[in-house]
Formats: sequence, structure tokens, C-alpha cells
Amino acid sequence: MMRVRRLGLWSLLACVLLCACGGDDSSGTEFTTELLSVKDREVVIGAETESYFVAVEANCQWSATLTEKWDGMTVNPTTGGATVTTPKNTTPTRRHAVLRITSASGKVVRSVNFYQDGAASTISVSPEALQFTSSRGTQQIRITSNTKWIITVSDNVNCSVSPSSGEGNADVTVTVEENTSETVRPTILLTISANDGSSVQRIVRVNQDAAAKLYVSGAAEVTIEATDRTATFGIDGTATAEWHLTIYSGSDWVRLPASATYTGKGTFTVSCDNNERAESREAEIRVQWSGADIVMKLVQKAATVPSVSLSIDETTIDRHAATLSYVLGSSMYEVTESGLCYTLP
Repeated sequence: MMRVRRLGLWSLLACVLLCACGGDDSSGTEFTTELLSVKDREVVIGAETESYFVAVEANCQWSATLTEKWDGMTVNPTTGGATVTTPKNTTPTRRHAVLRITSASGKVVRSVNFYQDGAASTISVSPEALQFTSSRGTQQIRITSNTKWIITVSDNVNCSVSPSSGEGNADVTVTVEENTSETVRPTILLTISANDGSSVQRIVRVNQDAAAKLYVSGAAEVTIEATDRTATFGIDGTATAEWHLTIYSGSDWVRLPASATYTGKGTFTVSCDNNERAESREAEIRVQWSGADIVMKLVQKAATVPSVSLSIDETTIDRHAATLSYVLGSSMYEVTESGLCYTLP
């Protein structure tokens, strides 16, 4: 009984082999084992655009497809293999794709792993220097990059940035607070560093003017004589802004120069009428600019009033005549036998 079973098994195996390796069967179908192989299983290419030929050996029809590919990556099957073309990798990240060679029946698949190196990290910034006035203000810088980045500020009390980190290209707003000091603020450094482990960085220098200030150089109150026709004042400070003069009071006897507009520090001279009054008088002149008004005072002394004295020295009177002797004096005018002599101004 056991032998009969073995005979049946061998007979069945012989029939299968004859069907697979023999000539034409009754249906005319030929059975052939699919053979498919590739030369490479892993390919590493640089970051630049590149084409790579993968050799394929096969005894059957086959197709080539890409999976997990990136934009612009193509495969072109040709005789004896397939050409894979990869575009330039502009990012610093290494990327991966798979080429699959598949037999016509789909039963045999060969895979080739493609790895493309990342590009070197790059960062550029424009402009590389910012100049602010003393007032609080904002400006923008443009970052062009192929990687993640982060910004550090050397003086984060008086300067801030938004955003302070990012990836790729971006516009960044830089804000500085008001500088109230009369000296320029020390340069603030904005350091833009690649946030991918590389050492790439760029620096933006932020400068800010000293506080804009104007003040009187010398006396804020000038006193002149009654007969003086001019008075000069000085203005000093760090401001480069334009300023102009106005007469707040005393315009009936004080006149401004023809050009009453100035820039930065300097001096100006006003003209005056003689004071013929017995009392002094005042005028107020103001410097007006973007900051608070600067007030200056001009005082003109009273005119000197002449004094005349007359004293009787001797008087003789009789029935025929009278004689009078006197002494005439003046604190200002010349006294002659004819009287007082003076010159009009």
C-alpha cells in the first residue's frame, strides 16, 4: 500500500516537470521563469542636478517607477536599464527616493534606494546696517535662506525683532526704543544664525542717533543799552533739525533777521530801536522746532534823562537896576554862556 502511494507521487511530479519544461502543450502556452536583477541597490548623489543610469538585467518585460520621490525627479527606462534624473537640492536636508523595477507579471520587484545630499546652508540679509533717529522707530530687513534660522539681539532692552526665528525667506521688523541720551547709542548687533547645526551666520548693525536737543549757548537773557541797535544770541545742541525764530512779545521795537530759519546749532542777531523812554523794556524771542520751544529774553535799558540844575548865586536890586548871578549845571549836556548844547541822536 505504501509503494503505490509513492509511485503516485513520483508520477505526478514527473507530469508537472514535463508540462513546465517540455514543448508545446495542448493550449500552446510556454512556461518561463522571470529573471530580473539590478546592479545597484543604493545610490548616493550630490546636491546638484545629476543623472544616474541603473543597469537592469532581465529575461522579461519590466517597468520602472519612482516612489517617495521629490518634485522634478524623473525616470526614463531605456535598453538595458533606466536613467534617473534628480534636480538640485536647494535645502540642507538629505532626501530619499525609491526606484522600483517590476517584472511584467508584477511578481518580481527590485528596489534601488536613492539618497541626495543636502545643499550647504545659506543665509543672506539686506540691508546689513540700519540707521535710526533718536525717536522710537521701526525698519525691516529681508532674510533669504534655505534653512531654519534664529535671531539674537545684543541689546534686547532697547531693540526687538519680529519674528525672531523662521525658515526660508522672510521679512523681519526691527524696532528700537527712543534714545533720550545726548550721545549716540552703542551699536546693536542682530546675529542671524542657521538653526540646523551649521555655523552659518550673518550680522546686521543697528545704529541710533543721540537725542535731538537744542539749547541756548550763552545767556538766555541779554541786556543792552538804550542806544544799542543789535543783540546776538547763540543756539547749540545735537539736533540737526530745522528751527525758526518768532517774536513772542516786543515786536514793536525788535526785528528778526531777514532769514529767520536755521538748521542745527548757530547764532542769530536781532535789530532794535533806541529806547527813548525813561523805563527799561523787554522782548521775548522763541526758537521753535520739533522739540520744546526755547525762550530767550532781550532787556533794553531805560534812556538816560538829562538833569539841569540852577542855583542863584547873588541878587542885587536897587531903584535903577537888578543884578542876578546864578550857576547852571547839567549831568548830560554841555553848559555854555549861551545856555545848554546837545546833539539829537
